[in-house]
Amino acid sequence: MGFGRVRSYEINDIVNAIANAVSRGAREIYLTGQEISAYGRDRGYDLAVLLENILSKVDGRFMIRLGMMEPLELSRIIDRLLDIVKSDWRVYRFFHVPVQSGSDRVLTLMRRKYSVELFRDIVARIRRVFPDATIATDIIVGFPGETDEDFWASVRLIEELGIDKVNLARYSRRPFTEAAYMEQVPEQVKKERSKIATEVFNKVALERNKVFIGREMWGIVSEIDFKGENYVVRSYNYKPIAVRKADIGAFVRVRVTDATSQRLFGQLLESESLGIRYRVDFRITEGLDLIP
Repeated sequence: MGFGRVRSYEINDIVNAIANAVSRGAREIYLTGQEISAYGRDRGYDLAVLLENILSKVDGRFMIRLGMMEPLELSRIIDRLLDIVKSDWRVYRFFHVPVQSGSDRVLTLMRRKYSVELFRDIVARIRRVFPDATIATDIIVGFPGETDEDFWASVRLIEELGIDKVNLARYSRRPFTEAAYMEQVPEQVKKERSKIATEVFNKVALERNKVFIGREMWGIVSEIDFKGENYVVRSYNYKPIAVRKADIGAFVRVRVTDATSQRLFGQLLESESLGIRYRVDFRITEGLDLIP
């Protein structure tokens, strides 16, 4: 969904709502919505201006996580956005930029308005400013018309750029879409490609995570893990660090002791509890086709 089909919520309404949530104890603020990188273009400003307003007008100790940002829209504001993030510790060094495929031919079939080279440039710009930023992306395997060469282009792109986290999906036919009437990739081929991609992407993620072993990192205790065995610290670059015991909502320092492809493990060094903690998702844009 591109610009023109997104409605942005008024900037002061968002800032006031966040200020109210923080005053009541919110420690994590997630900016979400339909293509948040297009925020404000229908109102004459942009996501960078929103972020500046939040950081300058909302007092308190909290962390902001930016939601998924489409490459073409993000490319228009990336340098300004990075300058703002660099200037304030309260924004997670985390960037979710979906590329979908490492093949320009497939991106054309998908009707995407960006190129692989644009995605590569965005990642390079982020890494120059924040070498240890967490970069996440989305990859679809088995889109109609995808060849083995196209598939391996996606795999090589993730390896080349050292992407921290890949949300991998197998294409599934959706009724009444253009792709539904194209020649489909056989299910067995999609499964095989998905298996190969998962193995490679996990290897890349592990290598990225191993870099942090031995480091001291700071973050906020965000939740208890799904097994109920560890507390999860979200570090300043949004890496999940499992620790044995901590206070939910506390700002902590942790020494990283081990890593898997999915998370880090650490030893708690210092903790500053701020009391109440909860997370709030603020939807800053809405798809016009979703509005009655």
